[in-house]
Amino acid sequence: MLAEVQIYLDMLQEKRNDIRAAIRDRPEAALNWRPNAPETNAIVNLALHSASAEIHWFKRVIVREEYPRHRDSEFTMRATNAEPALQQLDMAQREAERILGAMDENTINQMHERRGEQISTRWIILHVIEHYAEHLGQIHLTLSLWEAQQQTDAH
Repeated sequence: MLAEVQIYLDMLQEKRNDIRAAIRDRPEAALNWRPNAPETNAIVNLALHSASAEIHWFKRVIVREEYPRHRDSEFTMRATNAEPALQQLDMAQREAERILGAMDENTINQMHERRGEQISTRWIILHVIEHYAEHLGQIHLTLSLWEAQQQTDAH
């Protein structure tokens, strides 16, 4: 495996693990709570969306395999526990290891078309890492707001 790819896989795994730790063992109310502000999402939705986006980018864009994705439902699904999102994170990990792990110098340098624009495999991988980081920050902020709301409601 290319050393560069191993670094990418390690970074992706770190982000997935951080999301797993943030959502695992949370009560249903915390998983599904949304701040009272426009365009906010529940933490379970952010986790599910992040993993689904990774799979989409790697399967559909890099290796052009089918991946039936229902993006809108990633943001509307309600969960009784974190299991659906944890399973999606596990699937994302398996697909990343399979697809990125098979890369060589030719495939890592490959260009892909997206919306009429040429983007590199590296751009895609770094975009996925950045996307995880963005939503991980939102997950932590949402959890902080939920916990503050719980304390306010308790008084």
